[in-house]
Amino acid sequence: MNTKKAFAAALLGLAAPLALAAGPAPQPPERGFYVGAGLGKATAKDWCHDPALAGGATRCDDKDTTWRLLAGYQFNRYIAVEGGYHDLGKFQATVAGALSDVKANAWEAVALGIIPIGGIVSAYGKLGAIRSEARGGGTRNNLEEKKGAVTFGAGVQAHVHTSFAVRGEWQRYPKIGGGAFGATTDVNVISVLGIYRF
Repeated sequence: MNTKKAFAAALLGLAAPLALAAGPAPQPPERGFYVGAGLGKATAKDWCHDPALAGGATRCDDKDTTWRLLAGYQFNRYIAVEGGYHDLGKFQATVAGALSDVKANAWEAVALGIIPIGGIVSAYGKLGAIRSEARGGGTRNNLEEKKGAVTFGAGVQAHVHTSFAVRGEWQRYPKIGGGAFGATTDVNVISVLGIYRF
């Protein structure tokens, strides 16, 4: 099963039981402030393939666990804005017996376009800007690169309570790295988040 099909199946598996379990839950608020946190899995798309990064390494690990914190405001049932911090994990490689790695993170500001599906379930797309930072370790020690880029993603949100929702989401963080590393890589993240509304 490819990544897109696996993601779609995961979202359906998340939304359906929540919708059934919640039953006639109170209608979630259509505006107001909220905060959130989540865990996910990041994949650095080009890390193990680009020779300037880790392509050709005897051992290469392009995946890691991620976490994020966010705060946002929903203007109505269709539009929201968010800002937050995302730790994108660490990607490692062993070349000629020597270990190197890159740790990445990003600050972001995004707008969400929301499509209500049912009483407690909605889908959304997101688009915005990031300020990413990549730091090297091992044989890449002291290398650092900061840069801006456009980020985008999509997901499904299910309200299990008037004040609490759960999300399943995919997001792309493009061109992490840069001149200090000789190349960049897109980082794709699939995550699950909890959202609390005030």
